[in-house]
Amino acid sequence: MGFCLQKSLLRIYVMQEREDLPVSLLWSHVLNLLLLACTSPKIDTCVSNTQFLTEDLWPLISTDCLSCHQENSIAGQSSFLLKTTPQESEEMIWSIGAQMIGNSEQSWVVSKSRGLSNHGGGMRVQPNSSEERIMKEWAARSQEEHCHFETSSAQIEHSETPIVRLSPVQIQNTIARAFGEEYILDSVPAIYIQEAEYKNREGYTTTELQALKHYFEQITPQIISAQNECEDSNCLEEWLFSKIKILIRRPLSTTEKDIYRTIIEEESGLEEALEQTLLTALLSPQFLYRNTLHNIPSLPIEYAQLEEITYFLWDAPPTVQMLEEVAEGTWNMDSYETLLYDEQTAQTVARVHRDWLGAAKILGRRKDTDRYPNYQRQHARNVLKEFMLFSESSYKEDPTIQHLFTSRYGWVNSTIATIYNIEHDSSDWSYTQLPEERGGILSRASVIASHTTSLHNLIPHRGHMLMRRLFCQEYGLAPNTFSIDTLPPGEPMAPQDMIAMHQSNQVCASCHMHIDPIGLALDSYDALGFWDSSMNTAGDFSTFSFSFTNLQELQNQLVQQPELYQCYSQVWMERAKQNHLSDSDIAWARRQGTYMHQYQISIPSLLSTIIRASILDEYTP
Repeated sequence: MGFCLQKSLLRIYVMQEREDLPVSLLWSHVLNLLLLACTSPKIDTCVSNTQFLTEDLWPLISTDCLSCHQENSIAGQSSFLLKTTPQESEEMIWSIGAQMIGNSEQSWVVSKSRGLSNHGGGMRVQPNSSEERIMKEWAARSQEEHCHFETSSAQIEHSETPIVRLSPVQIQNTIARAFGEEYILDSVPAIYIQEAEYKNREGYTTTELQALKHYFEQITPQIISAQNECEDSNCLEEWLFSKIKILIRRPLSTTEKDIYRTIIEEESGLEEALEQTLLTALLSPQFLYRNTLHNIPSLPIEYAQLEEITYFLWDAPPTVQMLEEVAEGTWNMDSYETLLYDEQTAQTVARVHRDWLGAAKILGRRKDTDRYPNYQRQHARNVLKEFMLFSESSYKEDPTIQHLFTSRYGWVNSTIATIYNIEHDSSDWSYTQLPEERGGILSRASVIASHTTSLHNLIPHRGHMLMRRLFCQEYGLAPNTFSIDTLPPGEPMAPQDMIAMHQSNQVCASCHMHIDPIGLALDSYDALGFWDSSMNTAGDFSTFSFSFTNLQELQNQLVQQPELYQCYSQVWMERAKQNHLSDSDIAWARRQGTYMHQYQISIPSLLSTIIRASILDEYTP
């Protein structure tokens, strides 16, 4: 039984138990590799996969054998080795089939097969279900396309560390590390929302891979033509291998080098051959996926640990020097402590803060054109950049939660100066003291504007969004019986009257008693982040166990609450795990947050603790 996609023969071997196979090759990951096969470079011949069984086994699902298309003729072959239990094998096969059908012209057959659009990979189809019967029927009609499946039973071992794809910023940073930023034409396609970059995304959809392939096809000719280190073919080959080593974060195996040489030999011109080889490397799982190095027994564990640490702290691979030190046996894992204060770490901290507080949502927010006729997208870019610069400088000056929520220093250009009501005529960015109403990270225009569309009631929405993010607490939706028509007619309600109405209803009060005061603290800021003293609502606001009169007092109170530190620790723990956290992980993160609050531990110290627990396994979270 088989499934065809783009006239390519995909032969899947489910082998008996073998010691020389990767121990954590999950079926959902193989599914994603099949998607890679649909967009990898087309070549005329396919190297036998038996070559992959001699040394490091991860390359067996890589390089040119990902895709061997032959135009206007019988399809080439791509072989994949994996292991599974008898109970899982059938489910796995049909899941792969569902995804392939879902990305073909038969997508109407199984609409649910878009599993890779969400966290994780693929769709599990129940045996003897209607979906399975439909797929079998479709597969029977596909026999003329030369499709083939060969299966047998074996055993799979699941890995604690998920194999996840690189985020757009990680792809760009890895290419920049290998070839230099000057060779990057433009930003990597935003293949999924920024806020989920540190979440577990096991695979790519075909559309995403096609976008990446198009991007790689643009940059590879530029990279090859710009190199000026070598002239003869041997030197160029070694130059390319040294760059691929950075891309895949480890030395190439002898087998991999032979396969890449085969690709080079098949091209008529050397420059075209190098471009094709580089494109193949960029579309290989070794580059596009993280946490694969644990699967190579002959590889020192330091390669895997270093990859996890640098992507955690930098969103980038290890440097050439680090890789050389690991190869020489001189790298000391305690050296990662120096990375905590690196410029790249400060940039990563800013990105985490951006995602945590939802500051980048301003880029997609609509604003009321009647109230804000002059609003332009450049405004959104400026306020987001100001947020990033503020977060970076805050980390460099005093990397504590206390400083992050109280600092009155920040960056301004002419646009930000207008919003923050200070004098600054230059378009250049300058570091300066800000007005009192701009103290702390919550007063950044991007945070305020990101949680305001000017098309809905601001106070509950702002309060809900910030409470959910600051304390990692979820609040339910309004009751189904609630309708805006039930509100009193006439003039808009005063903020305090609205809060009183919410709290007079027992159903509403359970949530609104917490979220409304937070939203009310931002009521002096409009939908673009401007502050207007005439909009200030007088009075004391209370939520949980503390009171405040404005946003600055709110932030001073927040840094005294252990729940803020617990949530902050949980955010970083989720990034380290690259997955949704288990109950035990959440409990551990919250204990660390409590400790961070009690002893006012710095952010770098928190990151160090998470690295030692989640990556170096010095103790169990």
